[in-house]
Amino acid sequence: GDPGSGKTLVALSILIEAIGRGINAIYGLRRNGALVTTLRSSLNGDSSLNQLIYYINLPRGNSGIADSNWKMPHQDLIICDEAQRMLKDSFEVMPTRASVVVYFADETQILNWDEQGIVKNIKSGSEDAGANFEKLKDLPSGIRCRGAKPYSDFVETLIGNPSKYLNSNILNNPPWGESYKFKVFSDFNTFIQQLRHENIENDSRVALTASWTESRGDIKWRLNNRG
Repeated sequence: GDPGSGKTLVALSILIEAIGRGINAIYGLRRNGALVTTLRSSLNGDSSLNQLIYYINLPRGNSGIADSNWKMPHQDLIICDEAQRMLKDSFEVMPTRASVVVYFADETQILNWDEQGIVKNIKSGSEDAGANFEKLKDLPSGIRCRGAKPYSDFVETLIGNPSKYLNSNILNNPPWGESYKFKVFSDFNTFIQQLRHENIENDSRVALTASWTESRGDIKWRLNNRG
């Protein structure tokens, strides 16, 4: 599923449904400490649910779900969220940890060289472990994004092929309606002033965020150069 398609929401729903039915199930992530902290916080201290969230790899103790020092008994179900961040070798190990392993992944969100969670690696690792592999339909885009797929597609195109919008009037009548404002600023101070204006004059909640990647920003290059 694409960004904002609800993968984590579906993953957690499956986990809660499974536990409610008496199925031994756990939820795993490889590399997203912020999400783990948020999930555990959102569970409001429910220790029984907190104990179901694990890292897939823990280098210091080698005690993640896919590591050699993993001590938990065989599970009925393991749900791997953000599986695009998993190591290639993990896909052969995971079927030995549970009767059913479910992966939620988005190949376009791969950032670092060691992240090998593409469909062909998940499939080959599962089959090497003697497990049956089945790929389900992608989740539809945009349930987390108010502008839905039109806005997501706009951002992807703007980053990957900005020339498409050089002579376009798309921002005069954006397909995502009034869900988002889009503006390019020539200097940082003007940008900050606009945020303050939104905060004070329009009584809006405002946050300044930033992100970066350690790899080349060419999605096709990243996918073509994975083992």
